Amino acid sequence: LSFLITPTKVDRKNLEPSDICFVSKNKCCRHDEKCDVVASSKTSSPPSSHKRRRIRRHKRRRIDVSCNLRYHPIHHPHSPEHVCPSRAAPIHATIYAEHPEITCIMVVQPPFATSFCVTGEPFDASGIPEALIVLHDVKKVPFESILVDQGKEVSRILDPKKGVNTILITGYGLLTVGTGGMKSCLLKTFVQLECCENMCGVYLTAKSRGHPHLLTPAQVRDINNTFYQGH
Repeated sequence: LSFLITPTKVDRKNLEPSDICFVSKNKCCRHDEKCDVVASSKTSSPPSSHKRRRIRRHKRRRIDVSCNLRYHPIHHPHSPEHVCPSRAAPIHATIYAEHPEITCIMVVQPPFATSFCVTGEPFDASGIPEALIVLHDVKKVPFESILVDQGKEVSRILDPKKGVNTILITGYGLLTVGTGGMKSCLLKTFVQLECCENMCGVYLTAKSRGHPHLLTPAQVRDINNTFYQGH
């Protein structure tokens, strides 16, 4: 299992392609197995030059290496400090491992969508047909789903084949995934992100002016039958 991810403690506005971290996990391991995990960037030395850290299950502390990845620091070319992959890397690893068809993951905190994450306000994608077609079924999960189980609950809920690509995480933000080739999946994932953020903004604006009118169950069913085979 290997993937690219943004680094932690680096300003996103100033990110360069060379700043993206490469995370590699040599094999999926159980609690009682050894596992080598190496992280590097394009500007760092090849992974083989890093001294690999072996992760074992300690007698007093059980470490789930299937999701709790460990990395070696990365030397950043623009900073004297060491840079490591994003702290969300274990969540990404869990999703990629359980969904081989997923090729892109975006986790963001846009203002309108995040407002739904920090309140108990439910989100319904059936406000307008375009949002329902793009987003289909947006789930909402508690913050503990990423804090405790390193994304296993999120991974279980995600189902791209049934149109479940976007999740709102309480107290955290928006997570959306894409499938397919790199160029197409990046665009598709960003469109889902943008559509969810815009729909949240439309819903909040509409609610401030009155009661939002959603699509009827019959209309939702017709759209689902057309684009998602009834799911």
